[in-house]
Amino acid sequence: AAAVATAALAIWISAPDDEPEFAARGAGKASGLAIGALCGEQEQTDRLQAIGGAPPLAMRPATLEPCPLSGVLGFEYRAASREGASVLTLFGVDARGRVMYYAPTPVDPDGVAVSFGRSIAAPVTVRLGVNHEPGELRVYGLLSPMTPTIAQIDAWAAALAEAPSGGRDDAAPWHLRVDPKTMGVCPDSILCESAEVRVLLREEPR
Repeated sequence: AAAVATAALAIWISAPDDEPEFAARGAGKASGLAIGALCGEQEQTDRLQAIGGAPPLAMRPATLEPCPLSGVLGFEYRAASREGASVLTLFGVDARGRVMYYAPTPVDPDGVAVSFGRSIAAPVTVRLGVNHEPGELRVYGLLSPMTPTIAQIDAWAAALAEAPSGGRDDAAPWHLRVDPKTMGVCPDSILCESAEVRVLLREEPR
């Protein structure tokens, strides 16, 4: 089932450049992509939409504490310039193995057009009350030359279920744990960069 995503501008407190708040996994080596997950309040989002405004939406790093299902999930990334790779794909896999599509989605085939350099908010916000459940959510990001199809993302998720990182910081970047033929958009693994982040979702007490 696809997650509902809408465009939004997020703001967050960034650490100094020499103290990044989020980092890519990658066998102990520097990676060209890092991603982070952000939590926000749905009530604030609805209020802004009701008055017809679209000011920045305050978000906090999802690593600080679990995200409530009543809120929204956003993303940030930092990408190093790589020749030919200009598209960011974002998807999640929950504890039951269900795939959540953030960019692209079944109704929007475009990935995120990447800006390189500093940490940037991805123009994607997801209502966690739609399709998401309490528990662990693993978010995957891919920097590649082209946007994958939904079928390709499903194939990646299935392959990753057979080759998980196990939570190890020294695990290989996830696109290297998937067979090159299955990756498709990365005919040569050196053309792509990948990162993953673990998010915990919680159901608020009634």
